[in-house]
Amino acid sequence: MPWWGQTLMALGLGCIPLLWTSLRGWARFARHPQAFRCRIGDVPGGIGIGTRWRRRRTWARWVNDVLLIRSGLLRMGIQAVAAELAPGTVLEYAPLDVRLGLHPISLRMTTDDGGVIDVAVALANRTLLAGPFLAAAIPGLPQAPREHGT
Repeated sequence: MPWWGQTLMALGLGCIPLLWTSLRGWARFARHPQAFRCRIGDVPGGIGIGTRWRRRRTWARWVNDVLLIRSGLLRMGIQAVAAELAPGTVLEYAPLDVRLGLHPISLRMTTDDGGVIDVAVALANRTLLAGPFLAAAIPGLPQAPREHGT
């Protein structure tokens, strides 16, 4: 066998453990009952500017008020995002180009470093997306009463 054939075979055999690890991690993350399929959108320039949706869908889930997002090549990493909602933020219909069903829903959040992200999910997963901010998933709630002088 020529040297380049041996090199290709060694590279191919070296990729098998990486693929196995990636698939195993994906399966363990996706099997969690609070995990949901989503697409992440970066909002350049902050609130009011259009969203650029990332090319690939991924999995995410909430742990307290931190959103864990599968990320990276082969989805082997986990990105932790400490997110907050602006007052009055609610779930909104996302554009159909996110390819998450007929009525995708998105939620705009601010990150702990001051960035703004959108997370879109299928309509069936809206309560999973809302996570610790469950009031954002209920449409038509009245505004909270304000204290005198604030």
